Amino acid sequence: MRNYLSGTKSDLVKAQEQTEEISVASLQDLLTFRCPPVSSVSLVSPVTAQEIYEALLSLPNDKVSGPDGFTKEFYVAAWKVIGQDFITAIQSFFLFGFLPSGINATILSLIPKTENAEKMKDFRPIACCNLLYKVISKVLANRLRIIFPDAIEPNQSAFITGRLLLENVLLASELVNGYHKSAATQRSAIKFDISKAFDTVKWSFITSVLKAMGLPVQFVHWIGLCISTAAFSISVNGSLEGFFTSARGIRQGCSLSPYLYVILSNVLSKLLNKAAAAGEFQYHPHCQGVELTHLSFADDIVVFTDGSVDSLRGVMEVMSDFAAMSGLHINASKSTIFAAGPALDTLLEEATAMGISAGTLPVRYLGLPLTTKSLTPIDYEPLIDKHSFCQPSASILLKVCAALFFSLDLPTKHIRRRLAGQNYVIPKKRVGSSFWDVRDTQKGSWMWRKLLKLRDTAYNFLKFEVKDGKSTYFWFDNWLDKGRLIDITGAAGTTYIGLPWRATVSEAVKQNEWALRGQQSRHYHDLHAAIIAEPVPDAQYGRDVVLWKAGDDDYHENFSSKKTWDQIRVKKGPVGWSKGCTLCGEVDETRDHLFFACPYSYTVWHGLANRIMGSHTDPDWQLTLDYMEGFRDGSMDTILIKMLFQTTIYHIWRERNARRHHTSWMTAEAMSKTVDKAIRNRISSLKYKAGHKLEGLMRRWFTHTM
Repeated sequence: MRNYLSGTKSDLVKAQEQTEEISVASLQDLLTFRCPPVSSVSLVSPVTAQEIYEALLSLPNDKVSGPDGFTKEFYVAAWKVIGQDFITAIQSFFLFGFLPSGINATILSLIPKTENAEKMKDFRPIACCNLLYKVISKVLANRLRIIFPDAIEPNQSAFITGRLLLENVLLASELVNGYHKSAATQRSAIKFDISKAFDTVKWSFITSVLKAMGLPVQFVHWIGLCISTAAFSISVNGSLEGFFTSARGIRQGCSLSPYLYVILSNVLSKLLNKAAAAGEFQYHPHCQGVELTHLSFADDIVVFTDGSVDSLRGVMEVMSDFAAMSGLHINASKSTIFAAGPALDTLLEEATAMGISAGTLPVRYLGLPLTTKSLTPIDYEPLIDKHSFCQPSASILLKVCAALFFSLDLPTKHIRRRLAGQNYVIPKKRVGSSFWDVRDTQKGSWMWRKLLKLRDTAYNFLKFEVKDGKSTYFWFDNWLDKGRLIDITGAAGTTYIGLPWRATVSEAVKQNEWALRGQQSRHYHDLHAAIIAEPVPDAQYGRDVVLWKAGDDDYHENFSSKKTWDQIRVKKGPVGWSKGCTLCGEVDETRDHLFFACPYSYTVWHGLANRIMGSHTDPDWQLTLDYMEGFRDGSMDTILIKMLFQTTIYHIWRERNARRHHTSWMTAEAMSKTVDKAIRNRISSLKYKAGHKLEGLMRRWFTHTM
């Protein structure tokens, strides 16, 4: 471990030599956001007892403690006793700006990244902080979030309320569409990996960026204390080794770290956008109009270019400049370029020379397959393994629909228009040539075509609550609980009612009254009466609200994939299931019956265990467990009886399931032989060497069974 730490130190020193300081003034020229006065006051306002308690409760449960040994559950349970002292300790930090090293002490738990991890670079250091510090960092993180999303470029989707991971997946899917075609125009997507993103960032860069954004000096000082006063001990085989400080980096496991990293990556976003605007690299063919250069989700960055060698060099120059000022270097060996077009040899040769490998689609992006074609069952396998979806495609697409249909007023709405291609666009307004009535052709990505097919289903889940009426369309939005009014009246309705196709609900009002024609028409009398009965829209009520159906006559502002899936899935009747024991025919099958009151299972258990346990073999489950707990001496018989107990339960349960599903069955004698063979194989696999205290375990088993 000492050698590995030395190697890591030399790497950090080398990285530090390659970095340079950047002034706050230079960052202010790059970053346009300035913290508003109202937000500045909120950032440094006195920390209340309620704020501290809420921060404590918001911490996740069942987490490993820091060096102090206390968990969140302890503090919550003992709050009446120690709560006031706890609050005083937290408030003292914010009042006096002092953080003792003991409070900021941290255990580094090294999590292997690979199966054969040997060097420090093969491990991911996870910080286990003291709970006092966790609450301090949580309070700061909660306050820092108030400047999001205004402070962050829309390219970044991570840790920002109202921005969705699936937006990145949708956009990336559109932009790689056609990469498999030989006739595609020149283009490329470069997926960058940031080397040890959290561990190498410079502290001076963090504070400079925060100052450039106009955050209060006192708030920047608090954050500086949190990141610079940490001391570390490494957990090695359950014991703590060393106690040392660091010179850079933020901790994985600290509540502040994700938000600080997003702020720092925003500098990279600004640099990329500035470089593209200056012509240092060229836009992707489908990104020129909206000036989209890249997509980010935390440290996952994909840059889109026109696929030229000059653009690749320009992007790498930006990454190099960012590394020099921040300490965050790309890991070229883990970065990949995906390219399309007629002449790729020169581009790929240049990328290879830079250490970037050439990739092919499909590839996993943010946990989902990124492909130019429809997903196959093989593409779905990682999702099925990770999530217990009954129908994964439906669940995923429901969330995609929510991202596109429901989040209409999010700050990232202009990003959605970046799906612009030569033949398909999602305009800001959902009428005319909008998503709802665009033709369903074979153009666009597979995901786009799937979304078009889901329009009718999704529309039935949308409802518009009219406030000012300015963003709800009179003819095309469901605001009257009657569906689309154009479907009721037909094209002639616009003439009878006196409103054009593109009219909003607010345009049906004049002088604070409904202004509609056709009240005398026998065709639309009921419709006219229903509209007149609605409250007249007015700006004083606020903006219109989009609602999503959660159940019968139940609409909410928040989308729930579970509730939506429950409404659209095909529900079948209950499946008949026999409760009888398949081994002996007993009417009621319970755990106690199966282990080992069942004649079949008891025959197997008694036949193998009686030579070790003697007269203590019993069909009663609880008595068997009580007897087993008495074996604590570590002898060979103790090991064998516990091994036999586990193996017998496993194979009896398998036999029970095999008979339940009519796949096979075996006699009690055959089952005993199967259990015996399984134990022999297990003992053989242990390969105890000569002189080991359990070297004779196999001979001991033979003594009992032969």
